[in-house]
Amino acid sequence: MKQLFLMIFCLVIVLALSSACKDVRVQENVEPEEIVENPEPEPDPEPEPDTEPEPDPEPEPDTEPESDPEPKPDVMVVPAVRVTSTVSIPDANDPALITPSWLLDNKGREWVRPLPLNNWVVFQLSQSLTHFLFQWMSSANYNYNETQYGAPSSYQIQVSSNSTDGSNGSWTTVVEVQNNLWAARAHEIRGDNIRWIRFRVTGGGTNIDEIDIHDLSQSKSGDAVDTWAFIGDSNTADTYWRDPQGAPPFNEQVNALNPARFPSMINFGIGGNNSGHLLARLQQTIDNNKGIHFWAICIGSNDGNAAQYEQNLNDIIKMLIENGKLPIVARIPYRTDSPYNNGIVQSLNEVVDRLTKQHNLPAGPDLYRYFEQNPGQLRDGLHPTYSDGVQAIQRLWAEVACSL
Repeated sequence: MKQLFLMIFCLVIVLALSSACKDVRVQENVEPEEIVENPEPEPDPEPEPDTEPEPDPEPEPDTEPESDPEPKPDVMVVPAVRVTSTVSIPDANDPALITPSWLLDNKGREWVRPLPLNNWVVFQLSQSLTHFLFQWMSSANYNYNETQYGAPSSYQIQVSSNSTDGSNGSWTTVVEVQNNLWAARAHEIRGDNIRWIRFRVTGGGTNIDEIDIHDLSQSKSGDAVDTWAFIGDSNTADTYWRDPQGAPPFNEQVNALNPARFPSMINFGIGGNNSGHLLARLQQTIDNNKGIHFWAICIGSNDGNAAQYEQNLNDIIKMLIENGKLPIVARIPYRTDSPYNNGIVQSLNEVVDRLTKQHNLPAGPDLYRYFEQNPGQLRDGLHPTYSDGVQAIQRLWAEVACSL
C-alpha cells in the first residue's frame, strides 16, 4: 500500500515538472523587453526656424476719397410777376403829372418833375392781388442812406377792392411811414381781392422815379420768391439804380434769358462801406424791406484784413440765413487804381469762395476775373463805367439768377 502511494506521488511530481519545463520553453521564444536605466528624455520636436510672420496686407495709401460733385443748392425760384397797371394822379394841377408813366418804365435816374405833395398816385391793377411787393426808389440819391435829393420823409400806401375810379369805395391804409431815412423801400402787403393801390408822399421830397408792384400770391413762407436786393459798397450804389446809361438793367436781362421771369430789384448800396459797415446796418435793412428773398452781396473793395473780413462776411451770411433769406456773394472786382494790391483782393476772394462752399450757397459772379479781362470797363480803376461796365455786372448777375 505504501508502495502504491509512493508511486502515485512520484507520478504527480513528474507531471508537474514536465509542465513547468514546457512553460519555460514557450517563454524563451519571447523577446524580452529592453530595460534602460535612467533613460534620456526624448527631445522636444525641433522648433521651426524663426521666420518673419507674414505681414498683414499693405494698407492702401491714404488718398483723398473721390469727392462727389459739389452739391448745387436746391433752389426752386417762385415767380414774382411784375404787375401791369395804369397810373394816374387825379388831383394833379399840372396836366403833365396826371399820368406819370415814367413811374412804371423800369428806368431810374431820370430827371422828371417831382410828384405833387399830398396827392394820391393811383394804380389800377390788371389783376386782383392778395399778396404783393410794392417798391419805390428815389435814385437822384446816390447812396441808399441819402434822402436829401428828393426822397420822401413820410408817405402812405392804401388798397381797395371795391373802388371804381381810384377815389370812391373803401380804402385801407396798409403802410404808413414817418421819418424815412432811405432812398428806396420795399413793402410786403397782403389783402383780399385788391384791385387798386394808391401812394402819396406826405412829407419831404417827392422825386420818386420808379415804382414796382410784383405779385407774390404764388409764394408761401420760406419760398425762394424772385425778389432781389443788391447790397454793398459804391460798386453796388453805382450799378442798380436802373440808369438808362447802363441799360438793360438786371431784371430785364433776366427776362431776356427767361421770359417767364421778371424779378423785382432794389439797390441798398452805400459808397465807402466795408464789410463791418454792412454788417452793422444789415438787420435794419432787412426789417425795413420785407418780402425780399435773394440778397446779392458785393462787398470787400474797402476791406484789407482777410481775417476780419472773413468774420464779418460769415456773420452777414448767417444773419441773412437766420432771417429766411438766400445770400449770394460776388467775387470782389479786380482793380487797377495804384497802389492797391490785387493780392489783397485775391486773399479776400479766397474768403468768398470758402464761405460760399461752407454755407452751400450758389456761387456769385466772378467780378475779379471779368474786370481783369476787361480793365477798360473800369472808369477810374475801381468803379465800372456807366455804360458797358454797369451793364456787364448786371448781365453777370442775371446769368447767376437764371442758373438757379
